[in-house]
Amino acid sequence: SQLDAYGATTAKHYLLTADLPAGNVNSSGSWELASAVQATDWVNLLTFDFHGSWETWTDFNSPFSLDPKEPPVGGAAIQSTWNTKGTVDYYLANGVPPDKLVVGVPFYGKRYVGVPGTSNGLYQSFVPQGWPYNDSPTFHELVDTGLTDGNLTVIGPTALAPPKNLGADDKAINGFAWYWNGPAGAPWLYNPTLDGGTFISYMDPHGVVERAQLVNARHLRGLWAWEVSQDDNANDLVAAMTSGP
Repeated sequence: SQLDAYGATTAKHYLLTADLPAGNVNSSGSWELASAVQATDWVNLLTFDFHGSWETWTDFNSPFSLDPKEPPVGGAAIQSTWNTKGTVDYYLANGVPPDKLVVGVPFYGKRYVGVPGTSNGLYQSFVPQGWPYNDSPTFHELVDTGLTDGNLTVIGPTALAPPKNLGADDKAINGFAWYWNGPAGAPWLYNPTLDGGTFISYMDPHGVVERAQLVNARHLRGLWAWEVSQDDNANDLVAAMTSGP
């Protein structure tokens, strides 16, 4: 109301938005989502960083939906929401209007090294690394430039440029192979020899389209990205965001 009152004096409309966490944010009973969101124009859901190097296993940065085989995360009430679709459904079930929800799309992934080859590196142990290790490679780095770390082997582009980044084949260069987890709706790359086994979770155009379809099906406000400068030179992820239903 204060922002509206100020807008009346300046003849301008000011937006009030918020970035809110993904998953079951009310597990402690401290959040009143419907009331908290009521005053906002919209909220950006932080539907990424579900998993990373703070855990003890490899996993997807931004799973679209729940893989029943995923290692336990905080109990069933939290785990069912620990993905993009689960987060959206949780917010809707707690009274947040669909036209106030904007789904986050990460233009970066997660990298793990020292990963054994079981299940092609998925849900496996890894060896934690210190600075200057880059554990969050961008789509631009994966497709266009490759990664360079002072304490790890240089990784060149992993051949994710179109059409390969659409999930149309399982071929990549530099020893990487492409894999897809159907239940989680997420791709990953694995190289069994690089740095003791390298696992990379990332977002591809197919994953962006998945989220756009969710927005349309649930009548949500839209998508947002963290962040557009991390797209590849061909702007494939942005193009997928704006391709329409």
